[in-house]
Amino acid sequence: LPFRTITHPKFVDEDIIKTLKNSGCYRIEFGIQTINEEIRKKTLKRVETNKEIETALSLCNKHKLDFMVDHIFGIPGEEVREQLEAAKFYNNFKPVRVGNFWLVYYPGTEIINTALKMKLLNKNDIQKKENGYITNYHSGGSVKNKSLIKSFENFAVFFLLIPLLPKRLNKKLLNSKLIYSLH
Repeated sequence: LPFRTITHPKFVDEDIIKTLKNSGCYRIEFGIQTINEEIRKKTLKRVETNKEIETALSLCNKHKLDFMVDHIFGIPGEEVREQLEAAKFYNNFKPVRVGNFWLVYYPGTEIINTALKMKLLNKNDIQKKENGYITNYHSGGSVKNKSLIKSFENFAVFFLLIPLLPKRLNKKLLNSKLIYSLH
């Protein structure tokens, strides 16, 4: 039976990709979240390297196994530059879908301390979250900076277009700065 799966870039190698493909897997989903290795490691506590991600995605392409990646906007420390880096990276590998999500701070999570240190949240924000006011991960999440939200929204649209448009056109759009200059 055809199936899809969710995995981590560290858990795939060529044999696994071939086995998945030959057993009916039609798509793999990878939770990448960010292409910034330092932010991914320090803020999200994720240990995969960009090289491991590249290897996993390259193997999927080599064996013609569709894949999608999940990307999170609003991670503390990320700005427009990181989104541009991600857009270029995703365009190189051409996933069938880039799933866009917005970071949401949940009470008691370690990332709240990071946001407090960076002054992205204050004690009042934390109190609201502890009282049940949680923003939606599909509509702006916990990002407060309106200009940054607009830039991230532009990238979110572009990420959805990456699979549909040729690589060369995507590169031209990114080089023209059109994506991240629309406000």
